[in-house]
Amino acid sequence: MKNQRSNFLLSICLLLLLPTLALNAWGQTQQRPIELADIMAWKGISGNALSENGEWFGYRVGPAEGESEVVIRQTKGDKEYKFSVGEVPQPPAIFGPVDLANLPVSGPAVAFSSDGKYAVFTMFPSRAEAALLKKQRKPIQTASAS
Repeated sequence: MKNQRSNFLLSICLLLLLPTLALNAWGQTQQRPIELADIMAWKGISGNALSENGEWFGYRVGPAEGESEVVIRQTKGDKEYKFSVGEVPQPPAIFGPVDLANLPVSGPAVAFSSDGKYAVFTMFPSRAEAALLKKQRKPIQTASAS
């Protein structure tokens, strides 16, 4: 009698848990596919630099299209500084012979002074600022920050 009762209770518990386990397993197998917006949001690191004394490390991090930031970190401590640098412009598509004098100047994202006390990086206008300047027919200019 006790054996029948425990079998009955075990079967009831399994019947109650079975839908929960099935839903959980089904929910784990249903992953959403990667979309273009996901790929465009991936961030990459570029333009890294190390100060001559080795105390500071700087790099630019950002998506392929969109706002980037420069990060300057202390190598032997916890200090970290982040600066929004706008949207880095895409290089123009070049077809045919190239006139090197008319290409935009590109260089490292971050540069340090020889004593490591100062860092310099190029800032670009944000996408909204660039659109406004273009609408006003004003030149889009970059700036340097230190």
